[in-house]
Amino acid sequence: MTDFFSNLSITTLGFFAFVLITFGIYYLVPRKAQNLVLLLASLVFCITWNWTFALILVVFSIINYFLALQIDSSQDKARLRWLWTGIVLNVSALLFYKYFDQSQVIFFKALFRLGVTPTQLELSILQPIGISFYVLQAISYLVDIFRKQIAVNRNFLEVSLYLAYFPKLLAGPIERAQNFFDQLRADRVLDNQQLTDSLLKIFVGLSRKIIISDTILQTIPRGVFANPSAYSIMDLVFWWFAFGVMVYNDFAGYTSIARGVSGLFGIQLSPNFEQPFFSTSFLDFWNRWHMSLSNWLRDYIYLPVSRAMLRRNPSGRYLPNLIVPPLVTMLVSGIWHGAAIHFILWGLLNGAVQAWERVQKSRRKSAAPPLTKWAIIGTIFVLLIINVPFKLDIAGALAFWSGLFRWGPFQTFTLATTLKPFFVIALSFYLDVKQLPERDERGLLRLPKATQIFLLAAGLFLLFLATRQQIAAPFIYQEF
Repeated sequence: MTDFFSNLSITTLGFFAFVLITFGIYYLVPRKAQNLVLLLASLVFCITWNWTFALILVVFSIINYFLALQIDSSQDKARLRWLWTGIVLNVSALLFYKYFDQSQVIFFKALFRLGVTPTQLELSILQPIGISFYVLQAISYLVDIFRKQIAVNRNFLEVSLYLAYFPKLLAGPIERAQNFFDQLRADRVLDNQQLTDSLLKIFVGLSRKIIISDTILQTIPRGVFANPSAYSIMDLVFWWFAFGVMVYNDFAGYTSIARGVSGLFGIQLSPNFEQPFFSTSFLDFWNRWHMSLSNWLRDYIYLPVSRAMLRRNPSGRYLPNLIVPPLVTMLVSGIWHGAAIHFILWGLLNGAVQAWERVQKSRRKSAAPPLTKWAIIGTIFVLLIINVPFKLDIAGALAFWSGLFRWGPFQTFTLATTLKPFFVIALSFYLDVKQLPERDERGLLRLPKATQIFLLAAGLFLLFLATRQQIAAPFIYQEF
């Protein structure tokens, strides 16, 4: 039984049992106690991974709660000092947990210089689940209070639940405080429409994760990314595109399940994807991909940097004003994603293409040309190429890029190896096409009733498959 409720990932039987138990208690208790039920459930969810994670989250909530009160009650410079104290504390915690393994050598050298010889000391620091996401939420909460965009929340339970809410804890979406608080204070009634929407989101999420993402993961030849120099451009491009579709469906699947589960409790979480493979520009792509993070980066990194640049030179065509903000923004994004140089390179490359696009747009005298399918294909192709460092280290990325100039026949292209990925990639685009008009999962509800019944049966089968997994394949963004 202990193993059943350990390391609850949102495609396991233990997680769905946990949701059902929480769901039953949630609607049995009085309205005033519902938020407390969700907070306790969120802490129990943390404990299933490691009891220290719950303790860290409680301490984290207490610190940010009192920092917010200090920012609200202070004036002028003191107000700014409290804000920077909060930012520094939050960022320091994030960097410590994400970068500690890489900095242990430096740490031990510092101890040695102080006269300490830690020959018997072995440090093993587990990164708390979801820390990358609730750090950004905490910072946005403090900044919004400093800017007087929202009022400080004096209800400690609501602030703690904002940071710890279990459907979004592992991998977002990154919620804004005011929208979340408003929903916590509103009456929540689960009607048939909301139940349908929530179950549909869970169905789509399971489809994206189990049928599409996990299938591609199982079919990608290991050597393609482990030893890219041994393959030709045909193999590298096909399997890298398949990997991109896999990442998209993995993360979009997580978000969809999280939003569906949250909807069962009457709380609507933000969408994170808007069919990014239909993007027509680099900026358009980042407005559609991991939208909650992109919006956070826009509001708390890009716009402040841009305003600072404009104060120095107000010209909209001044090159530094066009280049610096996207470079800084995507560099921060790279550092946030991981403690490795290749993530920094990934961020700089994406910042560079965004800067280039902004420069081109500023120099365009006439209206932009009509958007075509070639704009979509070109955008996605360039993005796939520059996103290679998202998965591979520097040496691996260089080997991969050099392979793009190595012509030759397919080495991995057989019916057995490509039939499944072709099928599930087509399914991914089918789901996107059906969602385009509504820009959400509700597009599937326009299908004929017979098709909906078939999809419902398929969804139940997916849930069965998910619950039969002994060890669930982890979601990619869960690792960040």
